[in-house]
Amino acid sequence: MEDLKPKGVRPLSTQRGLTPLAVDRVLDCYGLLCPMPVRRTAEALEEMPPGQVLKVIATDDWFGPDLEAWLRGRPHSLLSLGNSREEIHAFIRKTA
Repeated sequence: MEDLKPKGVRPLSTQRGLTPLAVDRVLDCYGLLCPMPVRRTAEALEEMPPGQVLKVIATDDWFGPDLEAWLRGRPHSLLSLGNSREEIHAFIRKTA
């Protein structure tokens, strides 16, 4: 049987050379399934002033690819995307 788990989300432990990010807000999407993690991310970013960093914690295997697709064409910057155990962590800088 083919593994349908999305590719491209790297374990946080293998992302070397990164300095810790100053996080302004943490969004807990633990246990939520598509489309809720991306929808809540959008809502959180809408409430934040430009320049702030949002950390999102999710468990949906498709959160990473869904987030990357949602961010295309939007001004926000995906600073980091990786996983730690069963969690996916995303760091997004809000712009304009």
